Amino acid sequence: GIFDVSHMGQAFVEGAASAAFFSRITPSSFAKTPHGRAKYTVLTNDKGGIIDDLIITRMTDNKFFVVFNAGRKAVDIAWMKKNLPPAVTFTELADNALIAIQGPKAESALQKLLPSANLAAQAYMTILESEWQGVPVLVSRLGYTGEDGFEISIPANYAAAFWNKLLENADV
Repeated sequence: GIFDVSHMGQAFVEGAASAAFFSRITPSSFAKTPHGRAKYTVLTNDKGGIIDDLIITRMTDNKFFVVFNAGRKAVDIAWMKKNLPPAVTFTELADNALIAIQGPKAESALQKLLPSANLAAQAYMTILESEWQGVPVLVSRLGYTGEDGFEISIPANYAAAFWNKLLENADV
């Protein structure tokens, strides 16, 4: 199956204090999280109460990719920005679409569009950087519906063409 989940929020959080920041605003430790590893966690308020759940992926030592739930993304983003340490930046990816492809044939269908990505080697709850027709894309393997699958963050102006190319495959 293919899903347009572009209503979700996406952002990069960057800076030397990023891991410590996420360890403070979630109950998860990011100090030893390997590059490319995603964590499903919760965003907490100052009293430890849950604001929302979200997925945070460590891209590098100082760069994280965050996906917010659609219904509370404005609240989550505002709270996160308000609590950023001075040396940490927040960049909302408002111009990116998010396309999910899931099911038993998702890997083979997506692999045809991303021949330089080794999707068979991509582990669950990880991300990789790739490109489609020269356009940079982020490919997460989260399978949030319960099936194995991928979420592709792509500049919105390329999303329809990418979507249509996926639909050319009879397995999608």
